[in-house]
Amino acid sequence: TLDVAVELGGAWIRIDLNWDLAEPAQGQWNWAPFDAVIDGAKARGLKVYATLAYTPAWASSGNRRNDGAN
Repeated sequence: TLDVAVELGGAWIRIDLNWDLAEPAQGQWNWAPFDAVIDGAKARGLKVYATLAYTPAWASSGNRRNDGAN
């Protein structure tokens, strides 16, 4: 996918930095999936726009409106 972005002349990619994946339990971080994408983008000269989204269940007030923990 990153190669296609370069082939199409893209300069930026957008990724969702999902907090629930980065910190599934409080204080337990896993940056590996994000590092892989960012490293791959940088290697191709692409800039990365990352949006922070998706609260993990442990940091949420819960499913108060029947819309999930996020």
